Amino acid sequence: MNRLAVLAVPAALLALALSGCGSKETGSPVPVQNQNQPGTPAAATDTKEDTSAASDVKITQCLNKSYGQDVTLEVTNSTAQDQRYVVGVNITDASGGKSEARFAKNRMTPGQTITEKIPGDTPLKGEVKCEIGEAKRLPPK
Repeated sequence: MNRLAVLAVPAALLALALSGCGSKETGSPVPVQNQNQPGTPAAATDTKEDTSAASDVKITQCLNKSYGQDVTLEVTNSTAQDQRYVVGVNITDASGGKSEARFAKNRMTPGQTITEKIPGDTPLKGEVKCEIGEAKRLPPK
């Protein structure tokens, strides 16, 4: 009996928690009513993506190898604050084949430049073209 109670109580609590997650009419989340109230920091409500991070990234080399690609990136933190960078590179060959490479750095200090060779994830044939697919600056961890 004690074993049954140990299993039933967490299951009941989970069901109760999940049943309160949406509104009764549409099943969508209940809207938050207190956003943008006086005293709420702007950073807590404004979540605009930083599009200027791409200007901090340069592709200095894009080579196709038999096992994948070698993409060399130079990333410079041009801001006055520590930043975390996430960069995705799209790689294509002449026949339309696609590959990608990823760069992530948890903390870059202002003015810091990092040059790093990152691998493409899918073998391609012939010459390849590399371009920045996404570049994001985020708060450092």
